[in-house]
Amino acid sequence: MTTTADATEIDTTDTPLGALVITVTDAALAKVLDIRSSEGDPASLGLRIAITGAVGSDYQYDLSLEPLNEVPEGDTITHQGGLALIVPADSVAKLIGATLDLPSNAAQGGLVIRNPNKVDVLGDLDLSTLGD
Repeated sequence: MTTTADATEIDTTDTPLGALVITVTDAALAKVLDIRSSEGDPASLGLRIAITGAVGSDYQYDLSLEPLNEVPEGDTITHQGGLALIVPADSVAKLIGATLDLPSNAAQGGLVIRNPNKVDVLGDLDLSTLGD
C-alpha cells in the first residue's frame, strides 16, 4: 500500500474483487473513461464516488472527476482498468460490495450504483422499550 497526496492508495491489479471498495463493470468503465478522455490531462483525474445523504433506506451519491493530486488525506484510491476511483473515508464502509454500472434500461442515461448496503432507517431507536 502506498500513499498519494496523503490518501491511501491501494493497487488492485491482482486483488480479488471482494477486496475492492466498489466494483466497476466493463460497460461503466468504458463510459467513464470516454467522459474523462474529453478533459484536459485525463490521466491526472480520478472518479470520486461519495455518499452525500439518504432517502429512505437508499443512499444518495455524488460522482465527479477530480485531480488525483488533490485527494484529501484519509480518502481511499483504488485502480480498476486504468481508472482511479476515489472514495472519501466516510463513504468506504457504506460502499463495500457496491457496483458502478450502466442502467438496465438502455433508454435511461447516466450511471447507477447497485449497493447492497442500506441506511438503518431506525437509527438508534431501542425497540425493546416498545410495548412496555
